[in-house]
Amino acid sequence: MAKLKNLKKLTDAIENLKAIAEEMRETLEEKEQWWEYKSEKWQESENGTEWSDHFTEINDLLDSIDYLEYPEL
Repeated sequence: MAKLKNLKKLTDAIENLKAIAEEMRETLEEKEQWWEYKSEKWQESENGTEWSDHFTEINDLLDSIDYLEYPEL
């Protein structure tokens, strides 16, 4: 079967990206806990809502990385 050159590099990069994403998920969970310990007033402040929006964006990115698939070679 013919194979594209550098396919191994791509599959290795995806695996590396998934490993980094898993580490980021742990960091994100810690920061979300930090956010939850803040007062409700702070959470609803501009700074608090910016953090909340940022968490959502990062979670969406990490979910997208989790769904990356490649064919078994």
